[in-house]
Amino acid sequence: MKKPILKGAEAFDKIISGDYFYVDKTLFIKELLENKGEVTLITRPRRFGKTLNMSMLKHFFDVSKDSRSLFDGLKIMEHSNIMEKHLNKYPVVSLTLKNVELPTYEKSIERIKSIVSTIYQENLYLYDGNSLNEFKKKDFFRYCSKEATEVELQGALLFLTECLYTYHKKRVIVLIDEYDRPIDSAYIKGYYSDMIEFMRGFLGGVFKTNDYLEFGVLTGVQRISKESLISEFNNLVVCGIMDDLFATCFGFTEDEVKDVCQMYGVGDMFEKVEKSYNGYRFG
Repeated sequence: MKKPILKGAEAFDKIISGDYFYVDKTLFIKELLENKGEVTLITRPRRFGKTLNMSMLKHFFDVSKDSRSLFDGLKIMEHSNIMEKHLNKYPVVSLTLKNVELPTYEKSIERIKSIVSTIYQENLYLYDGNSLNEFKKKDFFRYCSKEATEVELQGALLFLTECLYTYHKKRVIVLIDEYDRPIDSAYIKGYYSDMIEFMRGFLGGVFKTNDYLEFGVLTGVQRISKESLISEFNNLVVCGIMDDLFATCFGFTEDEVKDVCQMYGVGDMFEKVEKSYNGYRFG
């Protein structure tokens, strides 16, 4: 039976629970756990499945979810030690910066405030509980209500990891998708220096010498290193498209494309599909 294809879908749970076609990339979890640095940056072109893989990581690790049914029958289930030790065992902070591409620096900061507010509201149980003192609750509320100053906003992710650690007594996984989109947009629209300075604090706060961090993963199209945005991190592992690490976890391998063509009864189309990539080899 051919499964329907959900075009443009980036939410792992929506694809799996809806029984849509899915190329199994769950061994990315195993490869990440075996090769991760404290912070891992993975750069790939657009449409290589970065956002879908980050969604998968969130559902696998997030302690607030019960995700076993989503992974039932997928390749990662063959590794019982990983499932037992890591499935839904960590607090997770997950966000995407793909929509931070506004015409001015001020509007981009407002968009980031909205993103931060949403993340804090997703963890509102921290505010309602007893793990935070009254001063930290005031700070938490300021982030929720978008009242934080620009300087305070730079520390938003660091503070949230502290709050999560205080509550769960476990270090936090931080996932940031399309980390470079605000910087790339700022370069095109003329406010690059302001944005690079802000992002240095925003990312540096959570990823550099953060005692509450289990590990972090960033994805993007490129590595921003000229202004030392992340190159100053001494805990960074960078994996580009030419690296062997995670090579089969993003995009489609030649065998995967062949299998898809056979599954949908168009096996004779493989050579035409390959030629459409203008001489690029699969895998």
